[in-house]
Amino acid sequence: MEFTPEAGGERWTRTFAGRRFSSLQTQGQGRNEALLVERFGVISVALALLVDNGRLQLVPRRWSLLGMPLPQWLLPGKTVSRVMRTDALSSTWRSARQWWGGSCITEGTLRGG
Repeated sequence: MEFTPEAGGERWTRTFAGRRFSSLQTQGQGRNEALLVERFGVISVALALLVDNGRLQLVPRRWSLLGMPLPQWLLPGKTVSRVMRTDALSSTWRSARQWWGGSCITEGTLRGG
């Protein structure tokens, strides 16, 4: 994972199974004030940052396509849990929706170089 400062935010570049993708994380404004907004191309997801039992939870609150709000019932039920330690950042991503008929879980640990 790479972090690159960018105007108004920070770009996160990830590699999974040899494929790279990136997102831009910015501070929410307007109706997304007090939320973290993560943009993947034309899709933006507004996330609430909550602390639960020492874990940082990123909980989706709304999303949009090209700035147009999308129905919340289509929003993937994603919760990202991050735990900070002195030597690493552990991250677990869980997604589940009844209409998908399944769920997805990925886990990883980011260690400083």
